[in-house]
Formats: sequence, structure tokens, C-alpha cells
Amino acid sequence: MEISWHEKRRDERVPMQIPAFLSVDKTAIHSLSAMLLTTNISGGGAYVVTSVDVPVGTKVDLSINLPFKRKIFGTDKILVSVYGTVVRNTPHGVAISFADDCRINYSV
Repeated sequence: MEISWHEKRRDERVPMQIPAFLSVDKTAIHSLSAMLLTTNISGGGAYVVTSVDVPVGTKVDLSINLPFKRKIFGTDKILVSVYGTVVRNTPHGVAISFADDCRINYSV
């Protein structure tokens, strides 16, 4: 029996539509640098809306403006830059798994 991609996730995803800047590894077939929007995010990955076909296995850099409920150091957002790999693509976007040394740790 094949395991679905939902069951492979290590972290719970949270629905969040936030700006993200995606840059595709320069060795990839398609070169892409664009401001996009996430639909969900977790400590270990994110789903980003794009109409560009980014192949599974492509290395990407992702910069995300994470919002905070209160101001820290005079701002209510923080820019987080991570890198990872496209693990799934659909006609609407790509699922990115962050590299293990780029995981986002948070507490509620």
C-alpha cells in the first residue's frame, strides 16, 4: 500500500496566506524568481501558489514574511529565509519541504 503525502508530513500545516519570495536553483531547467503567496505553512514546509511548472526535486530558496500578533523589535513581521526541495507540484502550485537545517521552530 502506498502512503499518501498527507501521511508523510512530520508537522501540522497551518492555513496562512502570506507573501513569499521564491527563487529556483540556478541549475534548474526553468529560472524563476517571483513574489508569490503561500496557502499553508508548517515548521517543515510550505505550499506556494504558482502557475509555473516547477519539477519535483528542484532546489528552491524561499523568503517568507511571517506575521506576529505583537510587535518585536518594533515590527510585527519577521523575514525568514529557508531553502528546500519541491516535493509535489500541481497545476496551482508547489509543495516545498524545508531542508532539515532550515526548519522553522515555533511555540504557541
